[in-house]
Amino acid sequence: MFVAIDNIDMDAFKVEKLINETRDANGGVISPEFAMEILGKTNHFAHIKKLINLIKKSCSDKNGELVADKVLEYKDFILSCVDVREMSPQALKGLQELADVCGCREEFDSINKQRKLYEKRDVIGVSIRSKKEFDALRGDDLKVYINADSIYLKDCNFMRIKNFIFKYGIEINFENAMDFPEILDFSKCSKVSMIRCSLSGVEDIEFRDVAEVDFRLSRNLPRKLDLSSCFKVNLSGVDTTNVKDLIFKKDAEVYFGSDDKQYDPCLFVSNNGAYGGNIAENLDVSMCKYVDFSYCNLRKVKKLNFKKGSTINLTGTKGLPEVLDLSMCEMCYMHGTDLSNVKKLIFKNHAQREKFMKKNIYTNVIISYAENANKYKTFRKGKDVCKD
Repeated sequence: MFVAIDNIDMDAFKVEKLINETRDANGGVISPEFAMEILGKTNHFAHIKKLINLIKKSCSDKNGELVADKVLEYKDFILSCVDVREMSPQALKGLQELADVCGCREEFDSINKQRKLYEKRDVIGVSIRSKKEFDALRGDDLKVYINADSIYLKDCNFMRIKNFIFKYGIEINFENAMDFPEILDFSKCSKVSMIRCSLSGVEDIEFRDVAEVDFRLSRNLPRKLDLSSCFKVNLSGVDTTNVKDLIFKKDAEVYFGSDDKQYDPCLFVSNNGAYGGNIAENLDVSMCKYVDFSYCNLRKVKKLNFKKGSTINLTGTKGLPEVLDLSMCEMCYMHGTDLSNVKKLIFKNHAQREKFMKKNIYTNVIISYAENANKYKTFRKGKDVCKD
């Protein structure tokens, strides 16, 4: 039985005082209802341990033996303590003892296997499951727990949020949001969508392994963006020139460009007339399995190294570096690629060149083959000039 922590007024000391005052006012006994009430305010191990000891005292006979019928009255509390809540070893042992007595140990163990939302020191915070509940929040400097499989928080301002705590495996959509906390911990999230978000003021973002991340059209990314745990990343329409450390996962899929204009084509077009925004000079995609540069202008990128066996999309791409080595690629799509800035184009062999180039015609491009460094062709005005 999940009990949400909704407490913005009582710190650990105030919760402790409430427990003690209620205990003393009732002759050392606490009711099942009061125990559940306290779970709505805290998950701190000291509070939970005190509640367990009080329940044991209330449910014991003159010989100090627990009475099953009495313990059964606290069944909801016993199960709720491990429902997405982390317990200290001492508290867990006491709860297991109570669960054994009232005959709910199997159910208890099953619930305890869930991934945890609340940690064993959590006290102050509010819990939400939807945008409606988020919009109803009151207060400042809030610690917000999100306990849902997915949540869509569009057009939100997070100025009053200190930090977010997410349910494990959740899919997050923060489209067109702003004023995020300085630290964003997405390490429990399976999918993160931040289309059109302003990340001004964000210092660090943490992701989980195999997370899918979408930053399309977002701005003001942090100076360091470690995406080394993300298998799919979309940076279409994003200015990455201020990102000094942009790190990708081995075999990642990375998208810088797109011909998908459903998110307003005017925003996709940068000042130079191409999709993809501004891409940093120090870009390293040498570990990526798939890279999409379609309709991007790469004029600031000095060098491109590709992973062996990778697939690259250069459809409509322009501003490519002077030396473009495609010999390591399994496939490269080059429909409408502008190679006017390229002086040397390297393929693995002639067969690869035919596979990649198709009907493209280039001017003043020296083409060479990695399998035979001395053999190359020069394209001038669409005619082959062979040199061996």
